[in-house]
Amino acid sequence: MVLTTGVVFALPALTGIDPGRAVLDARVVGASPDPETLARLNQELGTDRPVARRFVSFVADLARGDLGRSFVTRRPVVPETLRAARVSLSLMATAMGVATAVALVAGLVLAQRAGSFLDRAGQALARTMVAVPEYVIGPLLVLVFGAVLGVFPTSGWATTRHAVLPALTLAVFPMAVLTQVVRAEALDVAGEPFIRVARAAGLRPARILFDRIGRLSLVSAVALGSALSASMISGAVVVEVVFAVPGLGRLLRDAVVDSDLPMLQAGLVTVSGLAVLIGIAADAVHAVLDPRVRLA
Repeated sequence: MVLTTGVVFALPALTGIDPGRAVLDARVVGASPDPETLARLNQELGTDRPVARRFVSFVADLARGDLGRSFVTRRPVVPETLRAARVSLSLMATAMGVATAVALVAGLVLAQRAGSFLDRAGQALARTMVAVPEYVIGPLLVLVFGAVLGVFPTSGWATTRHAVLPALTLAVFPMAVLTQVVRAEALDVAGEPFIRVARAAGLRPARILFDRIGRLSLVSAVALGSALSASMISGAVVVEVVFAVPGLGRLLRDAVVDSDLPMLQAGLVTVSGLAVLIGIAADAVHAVLDPRVRLA
């Protein structure tokens, strides 16, 4: 987060954005300000102060939850960013829930049929799904379920039905990865002595598969949560633009197009914070599921 804060502060220098000109461009289309007007506006924005003073002020404002006002809407950027973050979190949570549930069942079934045609086909499909990016899957789902079948809306975020296609698009990559992880882990766990004891004790195969093997396989899948969270956040940026979801991805895209520096800075800080928090949450869930982690 410290590194991200430094990079976000340096965005004007890194991108070549002149804050004064960006403000005028956002408010007056085709503006051609003279140097005196730009100098006066940059003085009002405080961008003519020394870099060290501006960085201290930026960090202090960030600690208070104040990152200024949007160049375009002139409203405080933090409330708008938090509203977008809630939408993105809802989308990512739905996608991860779908991905985990499907991957757990699919991975256990493939492990139980290891070496069969179903197993080979399932693994091939999972490897293919890993390689296909969200900007390909999204339009395909829009074409099939929106344009051809017309069963789901293809843009917006008004009802539960609006979340179906974006969540499915975002769930494809983690679903494919977790399916392979669960399958491999289930094969390892199936050979453990306590599984042979459970079979000898007469437990039903379904209970052994989902209760014993499934639970331990899920531990390894959850352990990947920190790594998958980063890919889901980057994938959400693409998905939200494709499906016009008013989340952080859409917010960042609009901020880049409009050269809205305060909104861009607030959005990037929020995305980084979400990545850190999701990673911590995944580690916490891993510790709950695996006693060995708690003991360590």
